[in-house]
Amino acid sequence: MYVSCGLAWEPAEREAVERLRGVLSPQRVRPIVDLVMPLTDLYGDHWSVSGQGVPDADSPDSAVELLGRNAVLALKPLLWCGREGVGCLAIATLAGNPFPDASQGFFSGFADVVATATGCKVRLVAPFRELTKSQLVRAAAVDVLKASMSCLLPIGQQAGWLHCGACNKCRERQRGFRQAGVADPTDYAATDPW
Repeated sequence: MYVSCGLAWEPAEREAVERLRGVLSPQRVRPIVDLVMPLTDLYGDHWSVSGQGVPDADSPDSAVELLGRNAVLALKPLLWCGREGVGCLAIATLAGNPFPDASQGFFSGFADVVATATGCKVRLVAPFRELTKSQLVRAAAVDVLKASMSCLLPIGQQAGWLHCGACNKCRERQRGFRQAGVADPTDYAATDPW
């Protein structure tokens, strides 16, 4: 599923979803369900919408918090799963996510609230919640990693989107590859400053 919220990186992220579909076994990937949950009215001119003042590589993780992000990413998908009879929804939160909506209490409690409101019981799980970025890098196939996108301000090119190489999430990605001891297959617009 892909949930569009009107955030600056979504065109690049949506393109990455299609690249990922291309490297995964077609028998294991169903058509993408696109859902829309606009946040521009709530976030206003926040950097996540405007692309201006994006937290740089030296910013603390607290600078990238988006109020209720996992709640937004889970709400409509939980409703869709309930309507379609799908009993479990997974979200890809990693270990080290310091925000309240990345806790086990949030995942189970939020799913319970939706079940109470709808009568549809759908489990909300975070199967990577115990993995660090470097552990995920070591576990994933190189073609999957190359196809993925984790940048706050992707740079559009004629051939597709590049990671900016200068934002908080690009630094986290670069650090994950270094700590994993795995060559980083990512194309960055800015050269690695380390």
